[in-house]
Amino acid sequence: MTYILMPHALARWKVLLMKRWMRCLVLFALALAIIFAILPPIRAQQSNSRVPFWTQGPTARTADSPRLQFSPDGFLRSAGAPEGAPFSAGLAQPGLPEATAQTFLRAQARWFYDGSPQVSFDTKRVTLGQIQGRSYVKLQQKYDGLPVFGAEVTIQVRGANVETVLSDIMRDFSALDQGSISTTPALSAADAQTRAAAWAQSTFNVSGVETTAPELLIYDPQVIGNDGRPVLAWHLEVADPGLPLKESVFVDARIGKIVSHYSLIHEALNRKIYSAEHTDSIGFLMRSEGGAAAGIPDVDSAYRFYGDTYNFYFNEHGRDSINNAGMILSATVRLCPTGAPCPFPNAFWDGSRMWFGDGFTVDDVVSHELTHGVTQYESGLVYQNQSGAMNESFSDMWGEWVDLGNGAGTDTPEVRWLMGEDIPGIGAIRDMQDPTAFGDPDRMGSPNFYTGGGDNGGVHSNSGVSNKLAYLLSDGDTFNGYTVSPLGIPRTADLIYECQANLLNAASDYADFYAMLTQAAINLGFTAGEKASVENASRAVEIRTFEGVTGFQAETHTGVARVDLTWSNPLAPDFTEVRIRRGTAGFPQDPNSAGTLIYQGAGTSFVDTSLTLGGNYYYSIWAYHGAIDRSFPAFGPAQAGLVQSSPTELFTGAGNDLVDLDNRTLTFTPRGSAGYILCTQPAAAFPTNPATGTLLTLTDDSFVAVALTGGAQVGLFGALYNTIYVASNGRISFGGGSTDYIPDYFNHFSLPGISALITDLNPEEGGTIRTQQLPDRAAVTYTNVPEWGVANTNNFQIEMFFNGTIRITYLNVDATAGVAGISPGSGTPATFLESNLDVSSGGDGDG
Repeated sequence: MTYILMPHALARWKVLLMKRWMRCLVLFALALAIIFAILPPIRAQQSNSRVPFWTQGPTARTADSPRLQFSPDGFLRSAGAPEGAPFSAGLAQPGLPEATAQTFLRAQARWFYDGSPQVSFDTKRVTLGQIQGRSYVKLQQKYDGLPVFGAEVTIQVRGANVETVLSDIMRDFSALDQGSISTTPALSAADAQTRAAAWAQSTFNVSGVETTAPELLIYDPQVIGNDGRPVLAWHLEVADPGLPLKESVFVDARIGKIVSHYSLIHEALNRKIYSAEHTDSIGFLMRSEGGAAAGIPDVDSAYRFYGDTYNFYFNEHGRDSINNAGMILSATVRLCPTGAPCPFPNAFWDGSRMWFGDGFTVDDVVSHELTHGVTQYESGLVYQNQSGAMNESFSDMWGEWVDLGNGAGTDTPEVRWLMGEDIPGIGAIRDMQDPTAFGDPDRMGSPNFYTGGGDNGGVHSNSGVSNKLAYLLSDGDTFNGYTVSPLGIPRTADLIYECQANLLNAASDYADFYAMLTQAAINLGFTAGEKASVENASRAVEIRTFEGVTGFQAETHTGVARVDLTWSNPLAPDFTEVRIRRGTAGFPQDPNSAGTLIYQGAGTSFVDTSLTLGGNYYYSIWAYHGAIDRSFPAFGPAQAGLVQSSPTELFTGAGNDLVDLDNRTLTFTPRGSAGYILCTQPAAAFPTNPATGTLLTLTDDSFVAVALTGGAQVGLFGALYNTIYVASNGRISFGGGSTDYIPDYFNHFSLPGISALITDLNPEEGGTIRTQQLPDRAAVTYTNVPEWGVANTNNFQIEMFFNGTIRITYLNVDATAGVAGISPGSGTPATFLESNLDVSSGGDGDG
């Protein structure tokens, strides 16, 4: 077995110290463990071995393989030890789980992130488990004392060893270490509050919002499944007391932009039930614990179903209310928020209590909303993207489990797995047995799986994946080629609860969910047959994913009909081989039939010579784990004989260098094996009339897709496209849109496209952006568009000719920084050299 290893040598003095005190190991280890328990947060140190920890100690002496998942950049996401063969934590002691977890992560830090010395981990929570002496330690990642939002590590400890590690954290701190991202804010906390409040008032058309005190932190969007790079940000909540409005908001601490936000309103035993009497207030207390029925159906049904939900959690999981400490179950019924329809057709959890419109106090909805509270106190799943979908799904699960066991409502086989079937006048809103009945995905690879930014990243729609999982585990069925034997509701609920309460992190996604389901099955002592059901159900809904290759590249050579393919293989122990297929009309999507199979094996490179000079080729590569299981594909395009030059320049504002583009036209002409030839010329006006065409409505940091008509296509680096994505921040991209506003090479090269000027433009503050299609070209014109928060103007036009030529014309450009050029979209080339765009390739500047 071959591993790709990173340097992990422990400091020599520690090794010598351990040897010297070996005879007094017990006393020394106990002292060290106690010290670790009271020391400041752990910081990264070099590992004590260049050999992976999962190949040492008890783990190395078992026939079973550890369960490993890696991030695309080669760091460990999760590691599960074989049952009965845990990972060694070094000098740890039984009974001190925090010290054991800290010792382990201290020694193995570089397997999980880049080892920055400024990274530390605070202990967030230690849960002493009730199952065979297991404990769960949750750690919060920090950089230079600042928390990284959503970045957590959960370590399951048993005795003096580690059984499972789940790391949903920031991996790459190079930008922070090198100082390109400062940890000192330029914007005050008070200014952040003002900007967040103004943003909310404008966005939601409200007034009088309230804000919490801002917290300074590192926001890395990739931790929670968003695109983009880390920023220093102020994090706060903005709410309107009279509306179901509560937003988690991140304000760039450098320039004050709203870099991200998501709703904290989760829609759809000591009880206090209030009635708002169709107002937007908390209402009047109508029924308290032990009190007589109020005679108001919504009040009495909320009271009853709160009790049913409390009892299910208490009897099944030993849980005492939402916070597991007897929290009052408070709710308001018959709510009519200001500006909303009345009766109000919804229900929601606001972070502290439940609110219901008329008729929404049915059993599965009540239990659904209460479970949002349980999630808040336990895993804390961020209400966005896949973690938010799991958050919603957990609420659906307990909603249906309570519904199916309390003897109330309609529970016939036809509606057994419908969510909200008893809501008057509305009926079911989701189907857990068949999520596609409501347009939701039933597996990760479903065409219904939502990848856009709406609904907090598809939290309600994409919940269908884990809803289907819950149905399969509870009732059993055959789906997607896998047969799942039923576990029943109690056993399934215990399995999911172990993940929810002990194992998952705030930013966990579906791949993490699979890893923790397998660990939960071990923790709960599942039989081999029960474990098989968990495995088959996970594969059926495709949350059991397999690690793919990294760094897949297709390199061409000038004038030679040859493409050199290179990649790095997965680190997973069960990796067997890769398969590469070549297409000529597009990327092959099926590893068994599409395109031409050109390579099958465990190597890391292949030279494809069965090509035609100048031909366009599309390569797809799959990593296999065994004979059947495979990763999602990686892709690489190439044009044989054409070296993909990417003329690009970064303008930093030094010496007002953007003046170089004023009144200039740049023409990029594809010239066969010579790549793109750049020609520059003076310009006094836009070649295409800027006053005609379609006016695009673009907001700050947004994009819109524009489809070409009549079969027209534009070309870039050998690929043809019939849809262009026009971004407010000065670029055209292909295959997807961009909201990036930071002018740097990372953003420019992240997508195939044309950057006239990537900078922080805001068409909401002025100017226009128009697009039009002519017989020989498509054009996009930015007229008098200012930078965000700056009273200036920027004027440029991008023309994409149907013969492959690209022309960018600049009039006056007032921006202080930006990136201009063209990109194949495969990341910054290793051999990239910056161009000088105000001088043509011929050197004479006149094209």
